[in-house]
Amino acid sequence: GQELGNHTYSHMDLDKVDAQVYELDIIKGAFEIEKLLSGYDQTLRYFRFPYLHSGRNTEKGNLVREFLKEHCYTIAPVTINPYDWEYNSWYVKAWGSNQHKEQEHIKKMYLDRIISATAEAESLSWAHFGRNIRHILLLHLNQINGEMLDQVLDYYVHSGYTFISLEDALADPAYSP
Repeated sequence: GQELGNHTYSHMDLDKVDAQVYELDIIKGAFEIEKLLSGYDQTLRYFRFPYLHSGRNTEKGNLVREFLKEHCYTIAPVTINPYDWEYNSWYVKAWGSNQHKEQEHIKKMYLDRIISATAEAESLSWAHFGRNIRHILLLHLNQINGEMLDQVLDYYVHSGYTFISLEDALADPAYSP
């Protein structure tokens, strides 16, 4: 029941390719995702830049953002980024080496990072908007989240957070252009 978004076909880094090559990868990604959506009465409407590299304030970035606008995409921002991919790489290495103590240490560090990333986002929200905005959490489908998701969700629930759709989060005036 979750809505899918486009993230390019091959997870290209806008900082490393031409705008036209990047746009073709967006189109290729859309083609594959639209096949998945065909039976669910959904349209593809969100895009998130891989690596969060958006080419902001560059000619290339402006070209890609104009392309996204022409193709009716809404850019999916992120306010809470715990860098889970980095913890996952450490975790997978410890897991592959059967280092149980190291695995537990990394899981604890990761949960601590979730907590600190959330606190940082809340602090920035208050500094910029005078309130806590509707945050957008970035998590990847990976091994550490597979093992830690219950604890991460418990942290958010016990901290008073509720989960909403990206559409509802983007209705917060903080995301208005």
